[in-house]
Amino acid sequence: MIQWIWQVIKKVWVTEEFPEDWKTSLICPIHKKGDKQDHNNYREIALLNVAYKMFSNCILTRLKEKAEQTIGEYQGGFRPGKLTTDQIFIIRQSYQKTWEFDKEINTLFVDFKKAYDSIHREILINILKAFDFPQKLINLISISIMKTVVKIKVRNMKSDPVTVRSGLRKGDSISLIPFNLVLEKVIR
Repeated sequence: MIQWIWQVIKKVWVTEEFPEDWKTSLICPIHKKGDKQDHNNYREIALLNVAYKMFSNCILTRLKEKAEQTIGEYQGGFRPGKLTTDQIFIIRQSYQKTWEFDKEINTLFVDFKKAYDSIHREILINILKAFDFPQKLINLISISIMKTVVKIKVRNMKSDPVTVRSGLRKGDSISLIPFNLVLEKVIR
């Protein structure tokens, strides 16, 4: 089985073509709290093809190397060795020094609602190019996020497939870094 998966991953890497089932996510909504009729009260758990998830982790490993050289120190989300407590410490120190030297400071906190859903795929690809990511990675990321399909599973029944045209894939490990890269482009 492992040998077969390895052969599939190798073929995808070389041909830059995905098996169709790699493009499909099965979304299982889990109720969090509140009114069960309100879709905002559900967390979407996305199930992806196992071979695709292994492939996605291979891309993520290569993506991380370049991303760590690209993303500024000021970004702490989803980064190894960057803790929320570090960010809080930096803010506290900044305020202390501002107060100590009788200066003004402006702070902006942003909470991105539906952050991954808000990313335009074509813009992401252009950002990867602008940051000089290897073309092979750009191609593989592009085919992994374009023309994706979701089915929603509720009580053992699956919906018809729905094509997703924007955003990053839920449940895909690749999605963590591109969001930070888009933020980096906005910051610069």
